[in-house]
Amino acid sequence: MKISIKIVLGIIATLAIALVIWSNTGSTRAEQNCKSFDAISQMTIPTSSPLDTGHRWGGPIYIKMGDEYLQGLISGEDGDVVRQPNIGHGTDGEYLIGFNCTAATPHWNCTDTIKIAVPNAIFGNTAPIYSHYQGNSAYINGGTGRFLYATGNINYSGPYIVWNTGGTPPRTGRFNAELNGNLCGVE
Repeated sequence: MKISIKIVLGIIATLAIALVIWSNTGSTRAEQNCKSFDAISQMTIPTSSPLDTGHRWGGPIYIKMGDEYLQGLISGEDGDVVRQPNIGHGTDGEYLIGFNCTAATPHWNCTDTIKIAVPNAIFGNTAPIYSHYQGNSAYINGGTGRFLYATGNINYSGPYIVWNTGGTPPRTGRFNAELNGNLCGVE
């Protein structure tokens, strides 16, 4: 039984067209699920509203997500910090943004959270200092509630000032954070 070359070419062409249409449909759906994400925050150290144990920085955050405006809390830490003569470098930092939060011990509880992973952060070396924080390669890595399946990329940066107080904790500071990027996986 011989199969004609025209039939084989017809089947290959049909499969190729179906594959192109199927792959374009999937990527269109994913793009429609993403929203712009822009936020500003003024965090303090020490924070009075930590969202997880060990978070030293924190404060209110104001967000524009697509056409929606949100207000919540943010807190976090820079991860493992190595200080060199002129620079500080944090690795594996994490920040949480929380909505519908209530005060609790040892940290606040929120019904909806967005987790921001900060694999690399660059900042000034030691206090007292006025410098700039840059959370390089930051990304959204899930959360809870409405943001359980959230993903996206974030540019996380801003000026800060930290000074020594000699008390416990030994430092006080302010950070004017700006977050810009996209948020996907949220309706």
